Amino acid sequence: MLVSVCCRTGFVTSTREAPPAHYSLKVEPFSLFLDSKNDEYESGVFEGAGNKWKLCFYPNRQLRNGGAKYISLGLEIADADLLPFGWQVLVHCKMFVFDQNAVNYTVFEEANSNPRTFFGMNREFVFDELMTVEALMDDTKGYIANDSCIFGVKIAVPRFAIRGESLLLTKDPENNIFTWRIPSLNDAGKENFSDEFEIGGHNWMLSMYPRGDQKAKKNYLSLFLCLANTQSLPLGREGHECVYPKVTKLGFSDFIQLGEVYDESKGFLFNGSVIIEGEITVMSSFNYLE
Repeated sequence: MLVSVCCRTGFVTSTREAPPAHYSLKVEPFSLFLDSKNDEYESGVFEGAGNKWKLCFYPNRQLRNGGAKYISLGLEIADADLLPFGWQVLVHCKMFVFDQNAVNYTVFEEANSNPRTFFGMNREFVFDELMTVEALMDDTKGYIANDSCIFGVKIAVPRFAIRGESLLLTKDPENNIFTWRIPSLNDAGKENFSDEFEIGGHNWMLSMYPRGDQKAKKNYLSLFLCLANTQSLPLGREGHECVYPKVTKLGFSDFIQLGEVYDESKGFLFNGSVIIEGEITVMSSFNYLE
């Protein structure tokens, strides 16, 4: 297969024997079509890559005053009025001209590999200056044979990986308060865990250091909220994991000074026991965008 790039038009051209995958347009007699001074012809509607289209043929385009006349081919989306509000369709397309002598096709595609976007009023993309009329009618080529020529189009929809997500915040989820009673604060170990409890579809635990964690330096009671079931998180999501003995948690090393906890006038202790209450006021969840 021969491949070349036309810098002036920005097309990559190649040759192939396989016909266009989606639609072909045969024009005959071509000379009569040129003489009739028709500026444009729209094909019938055809399907390709999940949408309906028309192939537009411009046989005598002169884009510059006094310049050469060109053949141009366009792709127009035909079912735009049936698409939902805010629609966009991204496609790669290739245009074909049949060489009836060599029995193969000259294929035109953009040198820029980015897909074309159809949306709103932007319903057509035209390959301007595809080929001069003079080159099309060159006797050394077989584009015109028996006063007929054949054009075609192939459409492909680019595939994209999921690249987004929808974030949902919930205020005061259902049953969002957990109460934890510790019978004897003095007898509690260095670090203590509550039973697991469920809020917002996840299991949680409270973690408490009655004489403070390393940051508190024995001056504070330290308290943390831990996510107990990190295995339920999707791949690549990090949670505040609580898997003893390695603990990563969210909370406060200096939750309350120990002097206040043991101050009888404050009322935090009753017969040596303490009650801790945890409340989740806002939770986030997400869904991948399809």
